[in-house]
Amino acid sequence: MKINDPFLMNLLENVSDGVYIVDKMRRISFWNSAAEAITGFHPDEVVGSFCMHNILNHVDEAGNKLCLGECPLAAVLDDGKDHEASIFLHHRKGYRIPVNVRVLPLRDDSGEIQGAIEIFMEAAAGEVRSDQGGELEAHAGLMDPVTQLWDSHYVENFLQDCLEKVRDFSRLPVGIILMEIDGYPKLCQTENRERCEQVVRTAALSIRGALLPSDMLGRWGESGFLAVTGNTSSARMKKIAEQARILVENSTPLRDTENPLQMTISVGATMVQGDDTVEAVLKRAEDRLYKCKESGGNQVCLDGSAVVTGQK
Repeated sequence: MKINDPFLMNLLENVSDGVYIVDKMRRISFWNSAAEAITGFHPDEVVGSFCMHNILNHVDEAGNKLCLGECPLAAVLDDGKDHEASIFLHHRKGYRIPVNVRVLPLRDDSGEIQGAIEIFMEAAAGEVRSDQGGELEAHAGLMDPVTQLWDSHYVENFLQDCLEKVRDFSRLPVGIILMEIDGYPKLCQTENRERCEQVVRTAALSIRGALLPSDMLGRWGESGFLAVTGNTSSARMKKIAEQARILVENSTPLRDTENPLQMTISVGATMVQGDDTVEAVLKRAEDRLYKCKESGGNQVCLDGSAVVTGQK
């Protein structure tokens, strides 16, 4: 398969998955329309650039920067084998997107590797809950206009319904994850409203990447978010909370401007108890959240313990 084959280029331009091609030096030579739609980067911005130079900046679920280590594309160029991975790319606007990637070698007629092709698609992540599709129009007034998440009124009502189900079906486990952007009030003293809203929007989009479509995510207060994870466990709740923290830490609000920002979140999480009220479960989550903030932020605090993660 030749890298400059016109038939191949036309075929790849019209597939629904994101596709890009690099040469042996990992210089990008092709970038299709789906890659632009998923990442926000126009071909003119990336073709001719090296893929490791501040473009997709892939990280794994632990936040490890793959361009500096275990890069699937570099591995293909090294060993000539197909590689697959589930990773998080860096959108042009600064948030993280979960993607599944497959990388294959491109060889010349003699079998020598001349480059590689990476094919990627968005992985299932937490959007507005898929089973609530019929509710979107009916509850359009309960969507937060900045983040396009459910607003606090909807979230509170949803949480009340969950607690009633827990009481009726005592074996139904539900986790509550409360998240807040660290230092947001101070940020808004120096940044205008539009830039502050972009910070909130970027955090929301990155947090979605840590959730499943069956989870519910809403905005909670000026700089906070609340996720409700049903049919879950303490271990899964911990994984989601830590994944959200990592993705936000590796996001860059206003990345596409001259003055990008950095941010972190603090996370308090708790499992719903059979006799919980909305006030009680939120109080527990808030207590854990503030414990993280008092310890410097960029941490996850769970039932019975604090998991100190990240650096301020």
